Amino acid sequence: MFQDLYGGPEGRLWELVAGEMLHCGGLRHTTEMATETGISEGKKILDICSGFGTTLRLLAKKFKVHGFGIDGSPYMVAQANERTRREGLSSDILYQQGDVHQLPWPNDAFDFVWSEDAWCYLNTKADVIKEAVRVLKPGGVMGFSDWVTGPVGMTREEAARVHGFLQMPYTESVESYSAILEKNGMRIRSAKDLCDQFVESMSLYIRMISEQLTYDALKILGDDPQRLDYVLAEWSYLIEMGRKGKFGQGRIVAIKA
Repeated sequence: MFQDLYGGPEGRLWELVAGEMLHCGGLRHTTEMATETGISEGKKILDICSGFGTTLRLLAKKFKVHGFGIDGSPYMVAQANERTRREGLSSDILYQQGDVHQLPWPNDAFDFVWSEDAWCYLNTKADVIKEAVRVLKPGGVMGFSDWVTGPVGMTREEAARVHGFLQMPYTESVESYSAILEKNGMRIRSAKDLCDQFVESMSLYIRMISEQLTYDALKILGDDPQRLDYVLAEWSYLIEMGRKGKFGQGRIVAIKA
């Protein structure tokens, strides 16, 4: 799914507005999560669903971490390796393609486990968290953000529209993610609803396409204005859901006992 999503027109359109980081909030969001998790120099960090590897490159430059990334998409892993090579960081970060539900590392291997706005695409989030906890050292920290069902919740019809458009099987909430983490022996340090950040980011993306990047977006979508209108209408619907507290983004930081 990741290969289809990010290697195709939808993925290129998303990178056009969100940049290499791909997640809402961009560098500010990543910096805040690095502070909340306590990332420090020389530690081993695993990014599950590492995408283009942008966050690992940032953390390698800023904190000199030993970075490891895993993603289910051969396209994303190839892109991560190439972009990391261009930044001269290939010796600091190792990427591999694989099943994030069955991580190829031993128990207690990492000081930090990380992810940003990616697990929403996975069919079984609980299995990913179980594996993430397994490879995390005792006292290690997990920090992740994701697109989530908001605190108000969605009706069945609203969820079908949101998940169908975004190609997501379902979304957890901050509360349900916290419960899964606690069930797997994690202590919640912070759990934040970021629906406001989600709305701000999505509103910015619409303005970017409508006011400046219309030609670029149309080219990506095969010069099909109806297709672009559809995308912008669905993004507007996501903003509506975010303003109502029904859908958005959340961030959780937890510690392994």
